[in-house]
Amino acid sequence: MFGKERIRKRKLLTLQKKVDIINMFENGEKVNQISKNLNLSNSTVSSIIKDKKRIIAASKTEAFLDSSTIIRKRHGIIAQTECALKSWCEEKAGHSLHLSQNDICTQAKIIYEELKRDYGEAAKNNSFSASKGWYLRFKRRCVSNMLTEFQEEENQEGDSDRAEATSKKDRKEANKGRNIKISVESTFSDYLKTIVEKGLYTPQTIFNVDEVGLYWKKMPENSHLKGQGQTVSEFSESKDRLTMLLGGNAAGDLKLKPLVVYRKENPKALQKKHKCGLPVIWKSNPTASMSAFLFEDWFGNYFIPEVERYSYANNIACKVLLVIDSANCHSPATLIDFDHRVRVVFLPHGDASISQPIQEISNKFKTIYTRHVFEYLVGTSRQNHNITAEDLWKEFNILDAIRLIVDSCTDINKNDWKQSWKTLFPFLYNETELGTEFNSISEIIEEIISLALDLDMKVNRKDITNLLDSHNKDPTIEELIEMQEFSTNEELDVQDPLPLDAPMNIENLTEALSHIKIGLQILGNIDVNEQRARKTRLGVLKLVSEYEEILSGNIKSMARHDESGDVSSTYNNEINQCHKFFGF
Repeated sequence: MFGKERIRKRKLLTLQKKVDIINMFENGEKVNQISKNLNLSNSTVSSIIKDKKRIIAASKTEAFLDSSTIIRKRHGIIAQTECALKSWCEEKAGHSLHLSQNDICTQAKIIYEELKRDYGEAAKNNSFSASKGWYLRFKRRCVSNMLTEFQEEENQEGDSDRAEATSKKDRKEANKGRNIKISVESTFSDYLKTIVEKGLYTPQTIFNVDEVGLYWKKMPENSHLKGQGQTVSEFSESKDRLTMLLGGNAAGDLKLKPLVVYRKENPKALQKKHKCGLPVIWKSNPTASMSAFLFEDWFGNYFIPEVERYSYANNIACKVLLVIDSANCHSPATLIDFDHRVRVVFLPHGDASISQPIQEISNKFKTIYTRHVFEYLVGTSRQNHNITAEDLWKEFNILDAIRLIVDSCTDINKNDWKQSWKTLFPFLYNETELGTEFNSISEIIEEIISLALDLDMKVNRKDITNLLDSHNKDPTIEELIEMQEFSTNEELDVQDPLPLDAPMNIENLTEALSHIKIGLQILGNIDVNEQRARKTRLGVLKLVSEYEEILSGNIKSMARHDESGDVSSTYNNEINQCHKFFGF
């Protein structure tokens, strides 16, 4: 009599674990030793080592090393269709729209036909039916968390939740904001008022965040820059898009650091910058859109620590209310139970009549950003008459955009934030507590038109309004396809930080600080108000003191090396000049 044959349980190894096994082998460990330590068979370890080249290559391109599979890159018209379709799905998910099988298949065929025309005769006899089998494979590969199954038994009374909360209480909390049908905005406002009163929340402890799309390098259509008369809309960069997460509290005294999601982790303009030193939270996604993973990472690793810091600094209890929309990237199953100090309330799903505070802020932000772009072109072209505004625009890169994004956020003042809350939270402030709006959107648009005239650009109010509205529109099929071409045709991201070509050494620090001090001397000589000149000088010197400390440290280190004979004495004159000029 034979006993039942023991079946070995299959183990799924993550990509990171496979890389670790390869590293262990290369460090001298034997196959049988590795398999014994990790409780694996010798054949499994040997197969991983034989597949070393593919695993290492995959580890450099995979977004998540804890994945148990290596995704093979697919090519051809179907693959391009799926890439563009995935971007379309993520855009729809960002607007809280659930997609059925019919929605996906219909859009897939539209994109396919668009691409087929581009292929010409080579794809003349090709066909694509978007069958159920293809749909199931696409859903499993790309967007399973975004789609609602097209089933006859689907709830007819409303959209079902994407994710169940872990208990009845959690589901009840999630459903309050996501599935309740509210026809009048004041009804939901009353609901929020009840929560605020019962929870004893104040304007300082009520927050709202939302995703904002931005075509960071886009000009009004059919506009002409000074130069060769080429229309700006012909530049392919105008379709380059990023997504931001903007937010703050109702008091307007805590504006959260902007989160920027771009399609590349290491674009060329940022390869000499440390990401942690950027004035924004930098994240990447091939479709430049927010995902549930990125939002949860922001929620746990930035939002909660920032709220803790703010509460401690203001001597208030760390207990906050976060109001967000019902986008697919905002998962109630994760957010509701994440931290007991943060209550998350979701806006009613699919109710366009309810506008959240950040929507007003984002409208003003985009207007201010556009003004800053024009100011950049006008100001830089005035400083350098040898370069045209058209050439400046071609050189305008994502780092320039980040700087203008931060400047634009800074320009939104405390009263702007307070004003934005009065629609959804009218009970927070009375009219006497809200000051008059300074520099309205209409006024900023007039400033943009005036700046455009300085560039010999013929635009009117409608042109600017259309430009601002375009940021809110979903990408067209052509733009989705173009987004994929960006990723295909551009240089691959640099996975490892590049060595800096121009670090802060003695030479360039001395040059920079010398220019600053010479400029201050000139201001002191020409300003008739000595008190103002002195105040400016002291203020600027205080701001650059950190750079002077770095320069001083470099000089002392260089002097020590020179004494020991390790460094050429050619630096002696430079060091002596620094001592004389800066007093080190």
